[in-house]
Amino acid sequence: MGIRVNSSLSKKTHLLLINTAINHYLGFALWELKGRKLLLRACTWQKALYSQSEKFLQTLDAFLIKNLVAPSNLAGIMVVNGPGSFSAVRLGVVAANTIALLHDIPVYPYKLKVTEIADLKAWRYFIAEVEEQWIVPANLKRAKFLPAMPLYTGAAPVTIKKS
Repeated sequence: MGIRVNSSLSKKTHLLLINTAINHYLGFALWELKGRKLLLRACTWQKALYSQSEKFLQTLDAFLIKNLVAPSNLAGIMVVNGPGSFSAVRLGVVAANTIALLHDIPVYPYKLKVTEIADLKAWRYFIAEVEEQWIVPANLKRAKFLPAMPLYTGAAPVTIKKS
């Protein structure tokens, strides 16, 4: 990722949410941590028809740069770990775990309770639901890497070669 903003500060001040579980969409939200409270700073919900994996890194990079946050400023990452499309869920969980491992921060799984988020209004409703239900851990800014596991709804849609 090409993020260079605020990297010299390296203060763990933000929580990032990644949602790729809804097929053909990319969703990100960014909260500033104020003690044990979350203050929403930005969110984006974009259609990525048949191109989630191709657009993921550039969309996340642009989102963080626009909001003047470097990965080193993240205290943690929340990732929607399912249920959803096998490949879509895997994309979000692997990306969250990779960024978290590189910056030694925890990943918190969040189970999706809806099957569709059709527009930015519905995405904001989802963000409000997350804020209402999620309790900020007391040690969030000091927590170390902790990976999230995906919740797959079934086997991967791959074809097994017949012998």
